[in-house]
Amino acid sequence: MFHTQDFEPQGFYNPSIPSKFISEDGRQFWIFVAGDFTDQGSNNFYGLNVLPVTLEIETS
Repeated sequence: MFHTQDFEPQGFYNPSIPSKFISEDGRQFWIFVAGDFTDQGSNNFYGLNVLPVTLEIETS
């Protein structure tokens, strides 16, 4: 593990990083997560949420 993220107040679960959506250098990708269970009025309990990620690598 190299990072954790608190998604409060969202209730995302079951994160997945499909290899199809990872850039050639591995620094940009998409995380797919299941719905937001904290918003009871959204009817998005099992909706797909896609989060873009860009890794920044520091050299010292």
